[in-house]
Amino acid sequence: MRILFVVHQFYPEYAGGTEKVCFQLAKAAQRAGHYVRVLTCRVDSWSDDSGELLVDSVYQGIPLSIFQRNELPEDADIDLPVVPQLSRLVWELLEQEQYDIAHVLHTMRMGSALEAIVCSGLPYIVTITDFFAQCFRINLVNVKKQLCNGANGGQTCAKHCNISSWTESQLVERSVTFRKVLSGAAERICPSVHVENKFSAEYPELSFRVIEHGIDLNMAIRQKEQFRKESEGSLPAEGSLPAEGSLPAEVSLLAEGSLLAESSLPAEGSSQKPLKAPPAEGSLPAEGSGNLVFGFVGSFVPEKGIECLIKAFRAVPASNVRLRLYGGFFGADDYREKISELVSADKRISLQPFVETGRIFSVLMGFDVFCLPSIVPETFSLIVREAVAAGTPVLVSDLGAPADYVREHACGEVLRAGDATDWTRAFEQIIAKPEILEQWKQKLPLPDRLEEEAFYYQALYRKTILDAKNLSG
Repeated sequence: MRILFVVHQFYPEYAGGTEKVCFQLAKAAQRAGHYVRVLTCRVDSWSDDSGELLVDSVYQGIPLSIFQRNELPEDADIDLPVVPQLSRLVWELLEQEQYDIAHVLHTMRMGSALEAIVCSGLPYIVTITDFFAQCFRINLVNVKKQLCNGANGGQTCAKHCNISSWTESQLVERSVTFRKVLSGAAERICPSVHVENKFSAEYPELSFRVIEHGIDLNMAIRQKEQFRKESEGSLPAEGSLPAEGSLPAEVSLLAEGSLLAESSLPAEGSSQKPLKAPPAEGSLPAEGSGNLVFGFVGSFVPEKGIECLIKAFRAVPASNVRLRLYGGFFGADDYREKISELVSADKRISLQPFVETGRIFSVLMGFDVFCLPSIVPETFSLIVREAVAAGTPVLVSDLGAPADYVREHACGEVLRAGDATDWTRAFEQIIAKPEILEQWKQKLPLPDRLEEEAFYYQALYRKTILDAKNLSG
């Protein structure tokens, strides 16, 4: 099969959950012998003397076709505007490479690509990785920071989230546009039942199916063994070992030949050039020193609830506890300054740099508890599944799919989102009765493997291609 993956942003510039899922599916398809390409958008501008609107590149062996965000209209991050010249270039790419199917993993900034795909008659499927198709704010949280039950054809958006540059009719038209995109897809896949319920309520005439994202359990096993040997002193300390699978650093996106040198994949939530990512702070206590370690891995953005987590931890009087935060800051400097100030006031808390994928399970195994304090609904959470695979219980906020997952398996505790008092209570309970961690560990489920996810999708690709051929006669 010849498969085109369509995603709003990609490695090495961004490495959130959606980008990671796209990368893993594309790699799995390559290993199965299929031809793949990722069509994506570069958000930060680059220096390009060629004048080309669509630039070819390669990341870790995956061919890329990239256009720049500054070539798109201002509203491309909230709607699906079409740039005719770009749409024509994508159509020419489809004609030249003769794809069998397109897999759309995010529609933001992809209006021109979708236009070309539809006009070419190429069958496509859509994976709904967040709520963007319903909510231009992405998280189904309105401007008053209240949870939203759905767009209601754009009427709810117009009532509670209207923006000065948009009229009510434009918000309704946005909803109509996304309904057409979803209706035209051969398959609509959600990563969780939570997402399926939200979209089935908004689009009752459409069918949705659930395929959970998978993780690299083989890597988890390898890193568990390495972690065990390091703990026993039979290997050098983790910091002295090269990251698994690491290669020389990547070259510039538009270096000679427009090729990206392969390197180890950054962890979820990371970026090639984060805005002022924190340096490692001081020496940390060695594992096994008697300290109880709580941890977080991801992006330091307000939506992740890091401020609440830090305040809750600071209210804990115990001295034999640590909070380790791995990631980097994105966006406004004032948020970085606020978080840095909160952290600097408590020596038990440390900001750590991003974790490469080759070390993610080792880091998670160094936590006694993983924390996901999001203050917006999460549609899934790869990092929670990775923590579970690492044998680490989890604390999550009561919003979205992670809460459903923890409740179902009783492998941690679900806490009130944004409620520092509730998180402090949970910390103190674990400190007072650490045996609860063993109880949670006994109930940790086995997450789906990424190979299983890829198998399901490749079966859908074949079915979609066959149905399209039968329909065309």
